[in-house]
Amino acid sequence: MEKSSTHGWDWLSAGLLFLMLQATAGRLVIANWAPFLYFASILAALGTILGLALGTSHFNRSRVTWLAIDYTLMVLPWQWAVAVQSDINISFRDQLYMVASRLAIACVQFIQRAPVNDSFFFVAFISLVMWIIGLTAGYWLMRHDSLLAAVIPSALVMMVVQVYDNHFALRSWWLAAYLFLILLLVGRRYFLYSRLEWRKQHIAVSEDAWPDILNGLTIIALIVVFIAWIIPTSLSSLQTASEAWNNISSPVRNRLSNAVISLQSPYSNGEANFYSESLPLGLNAAQGNQPVFTVKVLSAPASTTPYYWRGRVYDFYSNGQWSNSSATSLDFQPTSQNLNLVNFQNRAEAQFQFTMQLPQQSLLYAPSEPVWVDEPGSVIVTSVDGVQNDPLAWFANPAIAQGAHYQVNAKIADPSVAELEATGTNYPAWVQDRYLEVPQEIRPAIHTLAEQITSRQSTPYDKAEAVTNYLRNTIQYALTVPPPPPGVDPAVWILFNYKKGFCNYYASDEILMLRSIGIPARMAVGFAQGEGHGDSFAVLNFNAHAWPEVYFSDIGWMGFEPTVNQKPIVRPLIKPQLATQQNNNASTNANSHKPQENSPAESNATTKPFSFSALLNDILWIMFSLLVIVVMIIAFRRYQLLNQVPVYLSNNLERIGVSTPSWINAWIHWNQMTSVERSFTSINLSLRWLGSPQPIYATAAERAAELIKLLPAAKEYIEAVSSEHQSALFTKRSVDLSRARRAGIMIILHTLHFTVLKFWNAIFGGDVYSE
Repeated sequence: MEKSSTHGWDWLSAGLLFLMLQATAGRLVIANWAPFLYFASILAALGTILGLALGTSHFNRSRVTWLAIDYTLMVLPWQWAVAVQSDINISFRDQLYMVASRLAIACVQFIQRAPVNDSFFFVAFISLVMWIIGLTAGYWLMRHDSLLAAVIPSALVMMVVQVYDNHFALRSWWLAAYLFLILLLVGRRYFLYSRLEWRKQHIAVSEDAWPDILNGLTIIALIVVFIAWIIPTSLSSLQTASEAWNNISSPVRNRLSNAVISLQSPYSNGEANFYSESLPLGLNAAQGNQPVFTVKVLSAPASTTPYYWRGRVYDFYSNGQWSNSSATSLDFQPTSQNLNLVNFQNRAEAQFQFTMQLPQQSLLYAPSEPVWVDEPGSVIVTSVDGVQNDPLAWFANPAIAQGAHYQVNAKIADPSVAELEATGTNYPAWVQDRYLEVPQEIRPAIHTLAEQITSRQSTPYDKAEAVTNYLRNTIQYALTVPPPPPGVDPAVWILFNYKKGFCNYYASDEILMLRSIGIPARMAVGFAQGEGHGDSFAVLNFNAHAWPEVYFSDIGWMGFEPTVNQKPIVRPLIKPQLATQQNNNASTNANSHKPQENSPAESNATTKPFSFSALLNDILWIMFSLLVIVVMIIAFRRYQLLNQVPVYLSNNLERIGVSTPSWINAWIHWNQMTSVERSFTSINLSLRWLGSPQPIYATAAERAAELIKLLPAAKEYIEAVSSEHQSALFTKRSVDLSRARRAGIMIILHTLHFTVLKFWNAIFGGDVYSE
């Protein structure tokens, strides 16, 4: 039989390893890349327990291997079956068959380098990885005492997740907790090794030594983690490291990109920006209250329509993913003139200031259409005639740091319904070439439905409104959608079958239907307006949004809102009188863009979740704080924790050969006193302050009489304390503790008053008690 580690079983090492691996799994779970990621945490826990048990056992390596394989073949299918179980009551055998079928289809797609649309493939892979990491870490730590084998695999997973999910600073504290646990585990194993060596050398080791070492190790680990977190790193080295990482990982990311296409993170995986060059429709809507950026309206025309903070637009759709067919990149400098737009007539100028809350974002957000920013960078455009441009995305170089500002000048169009209805169908060639394409395999069904919806409408605007209203009335909003059946386009499946989805599906279905009947449309992504606060807007993670933009001749691109959890866009029927001057009252402008009140059908508007969630968060924090305070009060009173502190300090000082300071002895003596004795201490303290400390043999009555001589003004209170003290010592009369406490406080106050007056009169002359 193979021997276990010479240290044997150690509960603390096992617990630290378990918590360390759960920190890794927890960091993966909060990335929210796919549903059911919490199974990775469950399997990491089960794997760790099994690994610890096998490592401590006396089985040889061959038997351990076969046991690990047996448990893997039992536990993983069981957990995967639980993850994929549906609302239909089916047997466990059928659930296993469903798991095998989905994994087989996903593996074939991955091998053929086709997009894997089933997120369960990723969940199964990650849960398998975490199971293996937990199993091997527990085994190698207990059997071979190998810290490197126990730590390195989970550290790699932690670092990869941190690199690909680095948008929110608070999530980095999982990495800090992970490093802290590693330091404690290293310290514990080193102590066990040292204790073994000490015993070999017949050096006596106290069993109480570890708590003292643990206290010091905890403090050192906290200091190390804190210093590592606050020391700034060279920006140039970060840039070099970032470029090196991109060069090394680019081929791997390209090969694996199809495997993770179904992950529904609202931002791009592995990219610095929230949105990347392509947009999978995904399985989950963006959620969470993490701040993304704030917007301050510097000047803007009055309008009844809400703002949309656009980041990118896409023109090409295929198999559940949006991208751009072709584009031109133009360098831009703040000193240059405004970008020359197509259809810039009848647009009003507006200015906005954005404050970025995400780290290192190069993609800039702005209302449609931006023409100037105060940061150097590049603009991705569709060049119309070599002079005029249609902007698709705007990037800053260098990227905008967290907390930094950038200013945008935009040309905003706010046409009336009458103006939009008056536009014709004479679209420019560059619009027809890019924004009318629909995949041939889905065009017939899409076209038939669009014709039915718009059969009574005559203008492009009325048809777009009809499609918008149809989607708002027939598609139910859902934060999560399941993967479509194999071979079925997800947008078509949502539109005709599932009839539930989030903004990516609403916008895609409207764009495809409008294109199928000859109306140019494209996908825009960014953020909804957010919560208004005076002249500013707070934009959070759940405000991430996608919407269709429809082209109107001589006007340009106009946004529509088919997503039912957003308020509909209400445009004026006729054009109001145009203002001749820009409105510089930002507060008025911001208020004019505030959303209208919710209708009953739109109770899930974007502003509501923020207010309710923020209120709920405050309430939970208050309740948690009160609970902690109550628990601390109960603990301190029940277990007299404050009384134990000086005793603990004294014992530890004596253990290491240091004499206990007098102030700690005085603290211990104070804790051992009764309430009346503590009140009488005011007399002893006053005598010391007044320069007349009494010898140890002086009685309580003699001390009180001496203080009355020195402090006659406090005679009443001195006699009260002395009386209650004598009653407690020599009589059976119940003591008036409140009287003794009040008298003791008054004695201290009189002593302080006397001392101050004595010092004053020593300088300026006079009697302390003179009138």
